[in-house]
Amino acid sequence: MIAIFVTIVYCVRQILNTLKRAAISSNAMKLHSRMFNLLILQLLNPVAFLYLPCMTSNILVATGAMNVDYICTLVSSSYAVFPLVNPVIILHYVKDYRMYLLRLFRLDKTLRHKVTTRTT
Repeated sequence: MIAIFVTIVYCVRQILNTLKRAAISSNAMKLHSRMFNLLILQLLNPVAFLYLPCMTSNILVATGAMNVDYICTLVSSSYAVFPLVNPVIILHYVKDYRMYLLRLFRLDKTLRHKVTTRTT
């Protein structure tokens, strides 16, 4: 587990250093930064909903701090939420996907078409 986190931190630093050294426009840098933040959140998703509940449940069961049935319910709930959170993260950070969904459900007021009448 520690090796995974060390690898992640190393890769994050290498990516940041590469982005700082790259000679790209400010707009491209902004997009790279936004996508990098998206990747970080996608990385934290399994950490928050898979690894931490599993490690916490192992510690709580070993110490006898909580009821095993309650711990199993919490862990299984976090496992069920995990696949739902990742698409929400993507929809929040990728504007094209977000706009498509708003259009699909007709929730974007600025994109609604005005009805105009023509006379011939």
